[in-house]
Amino acid sequence: MREFPAAKIGDEGALQALQDRYRGLLNGESRHDYVIPSRSIEYQQKDVVKFQAPYILFELWRSDEKRLAYEARDLRQPSGMVRNALLEWLDANPLFKQHYGEELTSQLLAGHESSHSNGVFDGAHLAFVPIPSFSRDWQADGLIRRVLVLATVARQEEPESFSPMW
Repeated sequence: MREFPAAKIGDEGALQALQDRYRGLLNGESRHDYVIPSRSIEYQQKDVVKFQAPYILFELWRSDEKRLAYEARDLRQPSGMVRNALLEWLDANPLFKQHYGEELTSQLLAGHESSHSNGVFDGAHLAFVPIPSFSRDWQADGLIRRVLVLATVARQEEPESFSPMW
């Protein structure tokens, strides 16, 4: 795999520093004694997707080991299946609920305000994103065979009770 280099780009105040530097050079100051505010950025391959949040990709399979495929107009069905599978796992693993509590697990996994409400929770939670299939030539066939579970960005007032189990 080819590594892509990092590049330095101007940061806040870089333009002013460069203008000051130019004036200094015109007045005979040293060419080597200056600081320009900068930051490094990394390039990545164009066929690589990187997320700053935790995620996991689920492929959809039937019990007879054949792939499940849904038409794009059925976006809710594959996302709902994966979400419900995680909720069933939660019911089968009571330690998770004991550690995080009923309210927080309802908010994080189900996206509900509370375990007794179907109101939409407006804080950080898991997003279930249906992903279309592509051929090797990046041509979509219009079918959904995967669901990406992505942790949404947390708000500033993240609950203090949230701490990893592991």
